[in-house]
Amino acid sequence: MATTSRDSVHPVSALNDGLDTSSQDIEEGRDVYRPGGFHPVYIGDVYHDKYKVLNKIGYGVYSTVWLARDLQASMDVDVT
Repeated sequence: MATTSRDSVHPVSALNDGLDTSSQDIEEGRDVYRPGGFHPVYIGDVYHDKYKVLNKIGYGVYSTVWLARDLQASMDVDVT
C-alpha cells in the first residue's frame, strides 16, 4: 500500500470537465512498475481506508497526480 503524507493531499475546489479519460495511460499497472519507479495504481483503489482513486489528473518525470475522494471528509482531493 502506498504511503500518503499530509503534504501530498490537497482539496480540489472544482473538477475540470475536460479530463481526458479515454487515454490508455489512465491507470499505471504492474507493466510500468519497477523499483524506484511508478507505484501500480488502478482507478477504484482505496488507500489507508480513506482515499479512493477516481482519475489521473496528470503526470511528469517525478510524480503522478491523482484525483481521489476523501471518504472520511466527503470531498475530492489530489494525491501525488
